[in-house]
Amino acid sequence: LRKLLTQTQASMAQRRRELLLMRTLGASSTLLKRMLRWELMASGALAGLCAAMVVELCSFGLQWWWFEGQWQFHWAIWLGLPGLGSVLVTLAGLGMQRQLLAGTLSDRLRGLGQGLL
Repeated sequence: LRKLLTQTQASMAQRRRELLLMRTLGASSTLLKRMLRWELMASGALAGLCAAMVVELCSFGLQWWWFEGQWQFHWAIWLGLPGLGSVLVTLAGLGMQRQLLAGTLSDRLRGLGQGLL
């Protein structure tokens, strides 16, 4: 758990630098918010696809070897899990988005110079 939290904090520091650079080059805060939202949604959808693959493989294994039945493809799993993953990751990332875009550009530049980012 400690390693995960450390990695998340390091990732946020790097993300702050990237957003600061984009903002300095002229990107609006609206564009940055939209970009972060799409990135979070895509990450969640990818995680959901991975989850759907694992669920289908487990279902196949159980039905084939344990219950000796025929395996059936489940469309609801392949549609539902990516959608659910996208929603959950986006909701979880909203706090990160607020924290990353907090303050004015000059505040963030000062923080970058002081090593706070």
